[in-house]
Amino acid sequence: MENRSTAAVTDAPVLDLATALAARASEIEVACMGLDGEIAANRPSPQVWSVREHLSHLQGEDRYGYIDGIREILFEDVRELDVEPGITHYTIDRRQVAFPVLVSAVAGQYRAIANLASHMEEREMDTRVSIALMKDTPFGPTPTVRDWLTAIAEMHLPDHIAQVQETRAALGA
Repeated sequence: MENRSTAAVTDAPVLDLATALAARASEIEVACMGLDGEIAANRPSPQVWSVREHLSHLQGEDRYGYIDGIREILFEDVRELDVEPGITHYTIDRRQVAFPVLVSAVAGQYRAIANLASHMEEREMDTRVSIALMKDTPFGPTPTVRDWLTAIAEMHLPDHIAQVQETRAALGA
């Protein structure tokens, strides 16, 4: 995640954060609109992920998506998330999923996270969780759930959406 100023968003009301997450889900759909599934599987260069790889990364593991970690914090009192950067989660199974289905699944997960966020109470948003990946961000290694969701909505998703757009442009799609 890149290091951006987050002062304006860390105090955002719950509904604003939920709205931002839902908007990012729509941005994912728009970034992928009209893209052919075969082209989406191509890398413009060996160092650049394909669109499908970006989507697979945003979906998370096959049996454990990003929403599952948030649910564990809220409902199972988990206080540490192990989030590894740079993993595409682009498995053989994912390669066989129709591209529109993958886009819908990814956007659906972030809409579900937005819906979950919209129903959180302030005390839930203020729950601290250890996420080593966050140590070099303005939030630090023990962000609140609000910070984690803000990082997803304002840093992680926009970066990948921009990369999807750049990949499409590089492929002439």
